[in-house]
Amino acid sequence: MSTIRVGQQKPEPATRFAPRFLSVLLPMIAALVFGLLGIGQRSLWYDELQTSDAVINGLDGLFFHIWEAPLLPYYSIVFLWSLGGEFSSDTWIRIPSVIGFVIASGMSSATALRLAGWKAAAVAGTVVATSSSLAWFAHDARPYAIGAGLISISMYLLVRSWTDDRLIVWILYIGSWAAVLLVYPIGLAALPAHLWLSHTNGALLTRVGRWAWAAVALIPFVGLGAFLFVKSGERMHAWVPTPAVGDFFEGVWWIGGTIAVALAIMALLSKRGRIWLVGVLLVVLSTWLVSRVGASFWLSRSLIPFLGLFAVAASFVAQRLSAMALGALLGLLCLVQIGPLIEQQTRDDDRPWKGIVEFVAEQDADQRSIVNSGWGEIGFATRQYVPDAEIDVYTWGTVPPMNYWTMEPDSRCNRLGEVTLENGTTLTQCRPLR
Repeated sequence: MSTIRVGQQKPEPATRFAPRFLSVLLPMIAALVFGLLGIGQRSLWYDELQTSDAVINGLDGLFFHIWEAPLLPYYSIVFLWSLGGEFSSDTWIRIPSVIGFVIASGMSSATALRLAGWKAAAVAGTVVATSSSLAWFAHDARPYAIGAGLISISMYLLVRSWTDDRLIVWILYIGSWAAVLLVYPIGLAALPAHLWLSHTNGALLTRVGRWAWAAVALIPFVGLGAFLFVKSGERMHAWVPTPAVGDFFEGVWWIGGTIAVALAIMALLSKRGRIWLVGVLLVVLSTWLVSRVGASFWLSRSLIPFLGLFAVAASFVAQRLSAMALGALLGLLCLVQIGPLIEQQTRDDDRPWKGIVEFVAEQDADQRSIVNSGWGEIGFATRQYVPDAEIDVYTWGTVPPMNYWTMEPDSRCNRLGEVTLENGTTLTQCRPLR
């Protein structure tokens, strides 16, 4: 039985340099444009306000978020990016996510280029760059887009290691895994796919020694990741549902988004695509199994960062296409995805907290009291948007001794009036019952 060498291809002539270069560059430019498009248009949502709170309050704020221990490596990245909170606008703290999105597109292109040439690279990069599901995370100051970038880097380095035997490539590959383990631990679900792909390439058993010392080198990072998760990660995931037996293919849909079925069909049309599609299924299976027997990670935003693997699986079909057919395929992908993508990236701000704290900050000094209607959003938003305003924020369920504002009046509220803000949020002014 012959070994499938999925990492080898015939060298392309030098005249192909331009399309090879552009097949990686253009999707990266597209990802950058779509990532930056409307990036500051929507204010921070609850989870992003947690990121802001961890960044803008100096080291004390960073250490306060030990209760979110698995996110501390990501918070540290944003902390350094913001120069210790000196630059902390909504746009600025989201830029690392844009960078992750651009890297995911470029590395997916580069992986397909190395495996199957510039046509495949153009398809893989376009799939990622125009994905509304992954582009959503470019506007999200959370670790998902950075995780997508790191997963795609590790995928590229794995493929490169099959034909580039230099030790530095393997060291970089291990380093990418260390970063994945710290910044986006669920990225470990890609390991079975990497082992499978290396096996089909014939590079698993022949390099078992390197895999062994890689495992040893990663022990500290696995240990640190496990410690951070045990510290608070299981509690953080307590609300995530456990998947049912029939939920498996929902995970495949999540990775591919609205064109998941098209990507799967494209992958099935080529032998190497089918091999890589098995890798996609292994990612979903790993996440599904962990979510069935331990802390659940079964939600779409856990799996979307693996889109690059799916894009490469679908891209092999492009090798057989003429330039005209390739243009038609890319045009169809853009036609299906770009409209919803632009609409998503430029949507109106419907998040309430920025408008609330700015409204309360404009009131007279004796009218700047508000009862927080959630789990800390108002306090976090006050520090992000009106840090110099003296607003008294009371925790959920308490009743201040003076008139106050609230989003959710209860039976202890003597209503004085209501105000509807521009984003549609209604605030009620209350006088406490005596």
